[in-house]
Amino acid sequence: MQTALPLTHVEVKDHISKYKSFTAVDRIEDRLRSLDKPSLTPAQRLALYRAFHTAGLELADRADDSHGNVGQLRRDAWHTYLGIDWQATGLAAEDYWADVCDLAVFEDYALDYQEETLPWRGVPAGHAELIEGLLLDLAAECRSHYLDYQAEEALQQLAWLAVGGRRFSRYVEAAARLGSDHWMPIESMAESALRSGRRELAVEVFRAADRPGFHQRHLRQRCPALTGADIDDEGHDPRPTLRVVESPGGHP
Repeated sequence: MQTALPLTHVEVKDHISKYKSFTAVDRIEDRLRSLDKPSLTPAQRLALYRAFHTAGLELADRADDSHGNVGQLRRDAWHTYLGIDWQATGLAAEDYWADVCDLAVFEDYALDYQEETLPWRGVPAGHAELIEGLLLDLAAECRSHYLDYQAEEALQQLAWLAVGGRRFSRYVEAAARLGSDHWMPIESMAESALRSGRRELAVEVFRAADRPGFHQRHLRQRCPALTGADIDDEGHDPRPTLRVVESPGGHP
């Protein structure tokens, strides 16, 4: 009877070890640099860096990035991609922002770590509503295909969109959509409101998110710590309101 090999001996085809990842990153970085010529038009540069993101995801899937060099390469390219003047390319706004929404929602390797608002800074006037609609449609589509994680990510992006553009009128609605399952965007919206002298808005953000969820206790602690208001003592019922839906036969 043969003894099974330990999992450390299992090799995956095309897997790149953490030590070989340096060579792979150097090769791709050199190739990207050689293609990114000064003579490229904005449309050509946008196409180049968009193509890199597809290749970058493939690399991230196959590589052991324990040293973080794959992630750094992808982050640098992400910054470059978002910095290209896409409006000079002739690309329709809906097409550009739909692609950015897809990249943000389906990112699996924390490309936006500590830079969650980066794609949404400097959004042109009138485009925020377009992006909001795209994210809501994406959330619904993901939910219909049982991609709950991605659906929740799309809702979080609504909050980051609001914070990135200081769209204070959207904070409470974004918080209500998220509830207490995601503490980071809730705290970020509250802190953004406080930095602008909108203490009551910060409290309203916490109130809107105060329903049963993974981080309800944490958020109830953070609210008084940040705002001085203790929503846990307000006596409101944080449970979601249920309504009776009758069947076609008239029975609940």
